[in-house]
Amino acid sequence: MAKKNRIRNLLKTNRQKVKQELDTVEKRREFSPVGRSLYDVTPPAILEHVHGKVIDVGCGNMTYRSVILCKVLDYDTMDKTKHLPEIKFQGDVQDMHFIKDETYDTAISISMLEHVQNPFKAIAEMHRILKKGGKLIVSAPMLYRLHEEPYDFFRFTKYAFQHLLESTGFKVIQIKPQAGIFSFIGHQFSTLFVCLFWHIPVLKQITFFLNKWLCVIPCYLLDKMFDKKKTLAYGYTCVAQKI
Repeated sequence: MAKKNRIRNLLKTNRQKVKQELDTVEKRREFSPVGRSLYDVTPPAILEHVHGKVIDVGCGNMTYRSVILCKVLDYDTMDKTKHLPEIKFQGDVQDMHFIKDETYDTAISISMLEHVQNPFKAIAEMHRILKKGGKLIVSAPMLYRLHEEPYDFFRFTKYAFQHLLESTGFKVIQIKPQAGIFSFIGHQFSTLFVCLFWHIPVLKQITFFLNKWLCVIPCYLLDKMFDKKKTLAYGYTCVAQKI
């Protein structure tokens, strides 16, 4: 039991280190097949639809900052804790009273909505702070293990996203699947394999390289070949516009 606890703690600690060191979407692209698949879907949506003044809601480590700053310079961030000095607003996405109505042209919320107790309130708040005609880019998983417990509440199908967005006053522009079942399975292997050795210099680079060629690329290609409909999608990236 003590050995299991040590391994569990090691994986948890190294997972946090991976998140800190692979702090951009470009770096995370090769961490797992899911990361590679996300790179095909979310950055293109950002590059096509981001404009004007932008807020990254539930920004975490600001993974997509480099992509956003390719299009705009007026970039604000918000999260429940101020764990990075660059985060502008700290608070609850379900009640962003500290932000005035119709402040932003674009709102982005990536992999945050599953941690919110009332996603309808969260999306309604993002609707409120957007200008008329403003766009929302939002994503969340459909397949994922329990994480950030106990604050892990929901998984979203494409129909859930459509209902959620339309019932809060948005017009849905697109809903695109992220990855598939092979990438989801590969992601579990990548997380375990890479995080086991991330604390060991040199070996972590070797592990990362082996994982890329033995897991990331094969699982990514298997999804491309055999899971084209994505009925077991990892998640979805959606673009909607405030009517």
